[in-house]
Amino acid sequence: MTLPAQWLILLAACPRTFALVATAPGFSAASVPPLVRVTLAVALACTVAPLVAAPNPALLALTPQAYVALLLSELILGGIMGLLLSWLLEAARLAGEVVDLQIGFRAGALYDPVGAGSSSVIGQFWFLAAVVLLFALDGHHWLLRGLVRSVELCPVGTLVFDRSLAAVALSAVQALFTLALQTAAPVVAALILADLTLGLVGRSMPQMNLMLVGLPGKIIVGLAALALSSPLLVRLLTETLALLESHLLAVLRAVGA
Repeated sequence: MTLPAQWLILLAACPRTFALVATAPGFSAASVPPLVRVTLAVALACTVAPLVAAPNPALLALTPQAYVALLLSELILGGIMGLLLSWLLEAARLAGEVVDLQIGFRAGALYDPVGAGSSSVIGQFWFLAAVVLLFALDGHHWLLRGLVRSVELCPVGTLVFDRSLAAVALSAVQALFTLALQTAAPVVAALILADLTLGLVGRSMPQMNLMLVGLPGKIIVGLAALALSSPLLVRLLTETLALLESHLLAVLRAVGA
């Protein structure tokens, strides 16, 4: 194979890996230097390049317009794969947002260096903890294996996008909300019981200043319930990886149809 042909094959493998690194959690964090992300994306492209050449030898005979369209389609697929994991990990942040709203921490929103925006205290903590647990559970290895499998199931130059992707996206969003509510449920339940208790105390002792007593009390109850329910985050990540596998396979089946 000539050197220009090798460069064309490597270039065809780059958009999928570049988009994946640019959107996947952990790799796409604003604190990661751009040079590190580019180097990682190029290294991944070099790894999957041998898989690109074998199934589609007609890749080298494409016209410039068709080659540009191929690169765009690869960029879209890599972005979908990275965003899929990001959406499912957002369940941890969403669960923290719900807990913050119930405890009363939502007013003290912090600047989120990962999302480059504002995030609540517990929402930011749970999201960063989820990213750490993702690497601890070898989720990044699973993501890299998913990249190789995507090249095997959906060879470069054979992608077909249809309306079934919308159903996969809707299913991923539904899973996000379900996991978030399941994770936040113990803390929210404890805070609802605390509100009911404060209501009964207020009816029996109207002279008590519930705002003065209730807010610190809810914070103590919420943090205690949060500490006891923190192991649920590991279950959330385990279920997230299982859901990611099923959703990624659904995406690859839809694109490779």
